[in-house]
Amino acid sequence: MKKITLFVIILIFPLFIFSGKSFLAPLTTTSSLAATYFIDASGGNDTNDGLTEQTAWQTLSKVNSYPFAPGEKVLFKRGERWRGSITIPSSGTSDKPIVFGAYGDGPLPIIDATALTAGWTVVGNNRYSLPWVIPDTVLRPSVLIYGGKPLPPVYTLTFADLTVAPALNNILLQAFWQTMIVTSADPNVNTVSGLSIYDGWNTTNPVNALPLGLATIETNPPGAPPIDVTPKLSGLTEPGHWYWHDNTLYLYSDIPPNDMEVEVGSQLYAIDSNRKDYITIQDLAVRGGNSAGVILQYTTDHAILRNLLIYDTGMLHWGGGITVWGANNNTISDNEIRSTLKHGILITAYYDPPTTGNTISGNYIHHTGGSGVVLADPNVSDNIIEHNTIGYTNKLNFDGSGIHLNHSGTGNVIRYNRIFNGGSSSMKSAGIMADHNPAPTKFYYNLIYGNNNGGIDITGAGHEIYNNTLYHNNESMWNAGEIDFFPIDTGVSDCTVKNNIMVASDGKYLFTVNNWGYDSTQGHDIDYNAYMGNTASPFIWGDQVTSNFDTWKTLSLQDAHSLETLTIGLINPPIDFELSHNSPVIDAGIDVDLSYDFAGKPVPQKKLVDMGAYEFSSLSDIDNDTIPDSIDNNPNIYNPDQQDYDGDGDACDLGADNDGITLVNDCDDLDANITPDACDIKTDGIDQDCDGVDRTKGKPCISDGGGGAPVNVEGPGQTCFDGADND
Repeated sequence: MKKITLFVIILIFPLFIFSGKSFLAPLTTTSSLAATYFIDASGGNDTNDGLTEQTAWQTLSKVNSYPFAPGEKVLFKRGERWRGSITIPSSGTSDKPIVFGAYGDGPLPIIDATALTAGWTVVGNNRYSLPWVIPDTVLRPSVLIYGGKPLPPVYTLTFADLTVAPALNNILLQAFWQTMIVTSADPNVNTVSGLSIYDGWNTTNPVNALPLGLATIETNPPGAPPIDVTPKLSGLTEPGHWYWHDNTLYLYSDIPPNDMEVEVGSQLYAIDSNRKDYITIQDLAVRGGNSAGVILQYTTDHAILRNLLIYDTGMLHWGGGITVWGANNNTISDNEIRSTLKHGILITAYYDPPTTGNTISGNYIHHTGGSGVVLADPNVSDNIIEHNTIGYTNKLNFDGSGIHLNHSGTGNVIRYNRIFNGGSSSMKSAGIMADHNPAPTKFYYNLIYGNNNGGIDITGAGHEIYNNTLYHNNESMWNAGEIDFFPIDTGVSDCTVKNNIMVASDGKYLFTVNNWGYDSTQGHDIDYNAYMGNTASPFIWGDQVTSNFDTWKTLSLQDAHSLETLTIGLINPPIDFELSHNSPVIDAGIDVDLSYDFAGKPVPQKKLVDMGAYEFSSLSDIDNDTIPDSIDNNPNIYNPDQQDYDGDGDACDLGADNDGITLVNDCDDLDANITPDACDIKTDGIDQDCDGVDRTKGKPCISDGGGGAPVNVEGPGQTCFDGADND
């Protein structure tokens, strides 16, 4: 009897479990006994079992308090929103991660770390106040959503004596990255107000102003009395200006804020890994978070973040859309991160926990107040930053970059990234910056263009810079060079720079090696690079201010095998940076032991390595006409029948005049009216029909790819040179 009872239980129990999972196919391969839990913000109830869509839970607090087992899944209903935050309650295992994801149809479920506001009181002059009690100022709001846009607070600095009153949109500078965009100044009361994503204004350090296009000027000289950083209502001068002080929010609005949707950051993070391991977070929209949208913190290892949309995050403390702090061997891939007040992804080891072995891959990071990806601290090591698209960064940050290394550690690799259009008219941004002497780092096969303060800016020693394409990266008042070596506390040394393409804007530098009181000229190996620019002196070597290419080679003893050229042969920059079939950089590089290019093509394609981020392939088909570029008579023009020989759009013409007559028979290939079948106008002194005489009587014209039609295209209704002009 006991055996029969046990047999019945074993049969029934799996049926019960499987009935709870039948509504969704598993997201990962796990134990057949692992449960899937459903969360529905509008139709769920926390008293349910959560095991089906019909019996879903409702709240984040239920999720945060439940001890999920390895291999289980927690799925949020698409099209729904939860205000609050997720704190991961338990860890998975290497073969059974806990998955947090989505189910159903529609937009991604939103985990929203902002709160709606209501009950604003009129203060006067379009200014309003709202009690906003925060028990711990560490959690104070750092982002306000106004008119659908995330905005940082307005700071007001009050000086004992304002030496210079900066103008609107001038930049105040105090320390590294510590900047303010001036929105107003009142010399009568010695105040300057502005937008800033940094809340650590030192009351005793000097503050300088940078008027656009002018030299830095002192607003608070060394030794001046302390600065008062108390915010003031007078500093709120435009719609959306706000600050929080003494448990009260203050806002300037030309529309009563009670009549519109105004949201404020209410949680430190939208999703907190809570030191848990082997978790996967995917298919969610993550909004807000005063310090980060998602944080993988302090000993969180083997987490996966993928297919997340992260936006509208704040600038408090870490200030990253995603922050990785003291966490190792995690993968962050295929996410979109946008509209962050500070950085897109921050990888840090602050307070010395190691942050190693992380892979940041395939993310689209754009329109950020700070840098796109930041690696900060000597214990940040052996991380890979690859295949990311990073654009429109540093809109609120002076002197950042798309990928920024700040005193980072050993073994980091920056490769296969597209970095473009960083900075603004007042904020400068490089493509990549190795700042404050990071340990030796590899930078290869990156595509960097349109940034306004240099392509790759380097401090430190021992870096390897290979096969990058750098194009027009000083599109502003700044002029750092496509590659720029600049010393901080010591010279730049022992760097290897090979196989790079550098194309400078008119009047801008190509390669600058600056001493600035140190020696940055020692130990380098610079060769097999291609340079193209339009300035007489595009180089700096040490204390030699400018030089042409020949002088650069003589002074530096570098670039013996490099090219200075009038054309690189890029297909269509900045849209397409592939090499044309006649590019001078094909086979002009040297083997640096790399396996594939920016597009994933094996290297080399021919006998030798090409320069730049793309390897030219004899099998490539740039115009998609099914004819390989190596045998295509015009690889840049769609020409599947190979009759448009000159690429002018006329499939019947071998020449330049679009008359359809081959060069052999056409006596004037620059004039479409002169062909063997043309009408010869009598006694005009011109032999239109190419018979050697100017006839006294013209003959009829039978336009067949010439004479009567300006452009003739081989295709339906037209056959070239058949005696009939069918187009």
